[in-house]
Parts: sequence; structure tokens; C-alpha cells
Amino acid sequence: MLKIKILFVLSVIILLITSGYLLIDMFGEKRGYPSQIGEEDVLAEVNNYWMTVEEFKGEVRSLSSTEKRKLATYQGKKQFLDTIIKRELLLQEAQRQGLDKDKDFMKTIEKYWEQALLQTLLRKKSREIVETVRVSKQEIEDYRLKMSEEIWAKVVLLNSNRATKQLIEEEDMQKGIEKLKKFVLDNEEWQWYNVGDLDWRIEKVLFSLSEGEISRPVKIYSEWAVMKAGKKRKKLKVEKLSDEKIAMIIKKLKETEKMEDWLNGLDEQARIIQNRKILEALDFNTEM
Repeated sequence: MLKIKILFVLSVIILLITSGYLLIDMFGEKRGYPSQIGEEDVLAEVNNYWMTVEEFKGEVRSLSSTEKRKLATYQGKKQFLDTIIKRELLLQEAQRQGLDKDKDFMKTIEKYWEQALLQTLLRKKSREIVETVRVSKQEIEDYRLKMSEEIWAKVVLLNSNRATKQLIEEEDMQKGIEKLKKFVLDNEEWQWYNVGDLDWRIEKVLFSLSEGEISRPVKIYSEWAVMKAGKKRKKLKVEKLSDEKIAMIIKKLKETEKMEDWLNGLDEQARIIQNRKILEALDFNTEM
């Protein structure tokens, strides 16, 4: 009889404790969440980690359109949440084992951090540039005219070697160009060029030249380009594009140019020293 009473009392205690937890859940009492997180914001708990509704929404935003459609049902949302929870459990286990302090891991994180930071910076700058770029009707007409023509020209690409450097630093640029004309341009073959055949930086200069005119050197990454323009002629077949399509092409070109100007500006403002002797002495063939 005594045993029955003890079991009954224990059952009542367990029931009261359980009921207490149920009441806390029902009436919205906080269960040790950080002060900045309300219970209504917590979607899931994984040990000492609280996933908020906003964090879950952030995870959803990174999904593709196809994956997002799967979240239309409760089952789809639960499956996605379960995937996040499993990932969190693995991360917690990795931290418990001290793998987050591993040297190789830290190097990987550093590379990822640099890549993510660069992407963030370039996206930010790209958004700023996009907001400032405008295309006029005159620019559209000029581009349409350029599309209808082709130009007879010589285009020379030079490596950034000593001779090129001397040309760029020549006080009398015309004298430098005459040297280039004599030793390089005269040996280059003439060719017909259309819009889109060349790098946009070369193209922009080439189509602005008059017949017989030689351009100043134009930098293309680690090379320099010099052009000599011949005559222009109308093309027999011209691709017909709407004003909107041409405006999009011009806008993209202007955005690219502004981005390049910004990057070049960073180069000009920075103090950069390269040790050519050490670079030339490096031999990676022996290490492969």
C-alpha cells in the first residue's frame, strides 16, 4: 500500500512538472533566450544556438527559385529547417573537436573571407556605378552608325617591355609614335574591323580616328595597343537592333569603363613596389 502511495505521489510530481513546462509554452514565458531575442522570434533551438525567423528567411533568400517553390508546403519548410539543423549540429561538433582552430581551416576561412569581402566591395561599387550611368539618344544614334560601318586599320599589340615603356615615357609622343610607325606599324597588315571585333578600349579609340591617323598607346591589361586608321565603308549587311537593345549595350560598356577607371585609380593612389629580380628567379618547375 505504501509503495502505491509513493508511486502515486511521484506520478503527481512528474505531472505537475510536465504541466508546468506545458503552461510555460502555452503562456509564452521565456526559456533563457538572450534579452534581444523574444520567444516569438525563435524558430528552432539547437543546444545553445537559437535560430530566429529572420535568420531562416535569410537562408531562404539564398535559394534558387526552384528550391523556394518547395517551401510552399509545411513539409517543404520543415525539411529545409531540418537540413539547417543538421548543418548546425555538424558545426557544433567540429567546434567541440577544436577543428575551428586548425591551421588549414583558418587558411581556408581567410581565403573565403577575402573572396567574400572582394565580392561585397565590387557589388557595392557596381551598384553605385549603375545608378550614375545614363545613355542619351545621340549616343544611341552614334553607336548605330558605328554598327553600320567597318574600318580598314592596323592594330598592334605590344608587351609591356622596355621599348614600349620608352614609347609611353617619350616626352614628345609624336616622335615616339613615329618610331613605332617605322619599326612596327609598317610591318603590320591592314584588316577590316567591325564593332565587336576588338577589345572595347581599342574599339573606342579606333573608331574615333580619322583616316591616316595613328593613336596614342592604349593600355590593355599588361599590354599596349597602337592603331592606325584607314578608310571607312558602309557594311552590306547590318544587324537591326532596337534603341532599347543598343542602350543596354552602351550602358554596359560605360559601366565597365567606369569600373576600370575606378580600379586604375586605386593603382595610381597606391604605393606598389615589385621586385623583378626575385620574380624572375622563381622557378616553379622544380617544385611540380
